[in-house]
Formats: sequence, C-alpha cells, structure tokens
Amino acid sequence: MDKIAGIVEKAPRPVTTCTDCRTPGHSLAQVGRQCSRFFIYASSGRKWCNGSIQAAIGEKDWGECPNCAATGYKDSKRCDQCEGAGWIFIRDQRNWP
Repeated sequence: MDKIAGIVEKAPRPVTTCTDCRTPGHSLAQVGRQCSRFFIYASSGRKWCNGSIQAAIGEKDWGECPNCAATGYKDSKRCDQCEGAGWIFIRDQRNWP
C-alpha cells in the first residue's frame, strides 16, 4: 500500500488464508503448504502455527476492515483489528456488517 502526500490507498485483497490463525496472504502458490507464522508466549516461548494455507478467492471470503477502511492503517499506525492487512477473513462469519 502506498502512502503518498497523506493519501493511503486500500491494501490489495488477499487470496489465501491460514486454516488456523487466519493470516492473510497474496500468493496462490502457497496453497497446501504449512503456515509459517509463529507466536511468542510468555509462558511457553515460541510456537509455530499448526494451520495450512488455503485459497480464499471467493467474493464473500474477505471484508474490508471497518476500522481502517481496508488501508491497514488507523491514525498513522498499523491497524490493530486487521493487523495491518486491511482485510478480515469473513467466510465463516455469518453476521458480518
């Protein structure tokens, strides 16, 4: 996404998501592979995600983040709701606005 002269463009719509952590992605070549995201916990240290990458190209798979209007930024900082992706995976959510 480009930030030019104070204008923030919408982030590109993702085409993949992790089956476990729902991390968005932009490469269909990753479909079927293990997710590469890891989490750091104070009690147990670093833990790799157990999910795998799946295609998410359906019209109703993604919704623009209502907090940042699909830009990934809110008040010049990375959006907390979508973790900077600009999009939220909604395929499994029936009550999306």
